Amino acid sequence: MSANSSTGGPRRRKSSKKPPPDPLDGVPEQPDVENQEGYHREHDRDFERNWHVVALQRDETQEEAEEILRLRAEAARRRELEAASREKVKIVRGVATVRGIQTE
Repeated sequence: MSANSSTGGPRRRKSSKKPPPDPLDGVPEQPDVENQEGYHREHDRDFERNWHVVALQRDETQEEAEEILRLRAEAARRRELEAASREKVKIVRGVATVRGIQTE
């Protein structure tokens, strides 16, 4: 007999109790490539406004730093377009549509 039956308390079904969720469920073992690309996009956007940081890090002039930032911004845009094409997302006039559903 179980301890609950001897105390007169209600019996619980043991088979219906679910185990606690695993805290690592859904966590990829290796970094996700899309997340890395997302990081690069954010990183590039931060640097678009901070040409002087690039100039200080690389010991370059403002013009050289701005050129680096322009190239980085172009590369980030190209990565965004490539990711969009992989996800079958159409970018039309700044509004993305996913499979015919308009999102903003």
